Amino acid sequence: MNIISYLEWRGDIGIARLPLCEADYAVIGCCSYFPYDGIVPETFEAQPVSLWNAVCRIKELVDLEGDGRSFHYREDDEMTQKLLNSPRFTGLQLIGYRNIIDEEKQEQFSAITMLLPNRQTVITFRGTDRTLTGWKEDFNMLYLEDVPSQKEALNYLEESAAFSSEHYGGDIYICGHSKGGNLAMYSAAYCSDEVKRRIKAVVSLDGPGELNGCRCFPDGSPGYEAAAAQGLVAGINAALKLLGRPPLILRRSDGYIGTLIDDLVTKGTE
Repeated sequence: MNIISYLEWRGDIGIARLPLCEADYAVIGCCSYFPYDGIVPETFEAQPVSLWNAVCRIKELVDLEGDGRSFHYREDDEMTQKLLNSPRFTGLQLIGYRNIIDEEKQEQFSAITMLLPNRQTVITFRGTDRTLTGWKEDFNMLYLEDVPSQKEALNYLEESAAFSSEHYGGDIYICGHSKGGNLAMYSAAYCSDEVKRRIKAVVSLDGPGELNGCRCFPDGSPGYEAAAAQGLVAGINAALKLLGRPPLILRRSDGYIGTLIDDLVTKGTE
């Protein structure tokens, strides 16, 4: 099953009847790549726009010669058509769309806030676009402690949370695809305690890197399994060393803990 078939299968069931699941975050992550410029308001002081109206307008402009607007993925045209026939998503309200490309700061950042009918808020961060600036920032993430888009994501989360607290209340869900997944984790990790208490889930869809040992919430509820697994094996190997025994080395093929540690330490590149 892919996103298109998921929309065909579950698109007719409203979120009020069936709460968000992992597949929904994948759909929302794909929606974050749509060209909302000039369609969804940038400021939180404006009126939200429904996903249905936004997608209809995007499809009109993509087909309009000279607009210069295009979809990010070749499947987006089919996906937008499925979305228009999906009551599960068409009622979502969109606001706070940001699309920043700053060559001088080597920053590429994009985010959007989605308001659910059950007074919940989903904040989604987009991944790397096709610009050289976006790829430069990706490389900068390899050695810089923070990059501009991470700080931008933190500020955006605080701003979006303040808006939803005043007008909607309710829980906050954060997700992102690719670099957006890293931005989701970063913003949730370093946001204020007041915002942390409202966050119910942080979903990274193939996001690079981990914030090792980070606990986003006071009760540790997000469960950074990779950091926990690394700590467990580190403790085992410390004891083995004291006993003069060989270390325990778990490969990806050895089990789930091996996969988690490999993702955390090497990002699975070998």
